[in-house]
Amino acid sequence: MRSAITSDAIPEGIQAATRQIAERDPAMAACIDRVGPCRIRPGQGDYFSALVRAITYQQLAGRAAAAIHGRFIESIGGTVSPEAVAATPQEALRAAGMSAAKTCRAAKGRPVR
Repeated sequence: MRSAITSDAIPEGIQAATRQIAERDPAMAACIDRVGPCRIRPGQGDYFSALVRAITYQQLAGRAAAAIHGRFIESIGGTVSPEAVAATPQEALRAAGMSAAKTCRAAKGRPVR
């Protein structure tokens, strides 16, 4: 098994889980040897913030998405919450660079009728 399973960059819980999986399943051990351990990124805040970020980043290059996401957060007052998004006019969200569809999904979770 690769020594890459242990690394300061990978949380100990992930390292332990990776070792257990590799020990119990030879097919997974071979996969882990080839691609390395799981590299889960730190969370993006709460679930709603993560959802809004995922919506923003869909079908966009990283830099463009990051710029739009930053402007979006700025347009809602700096704190991502359902209340902040709902209180912000759609025109302000669109001005931040969000498409009409993404604006609707982020603001209401469904298309505006």
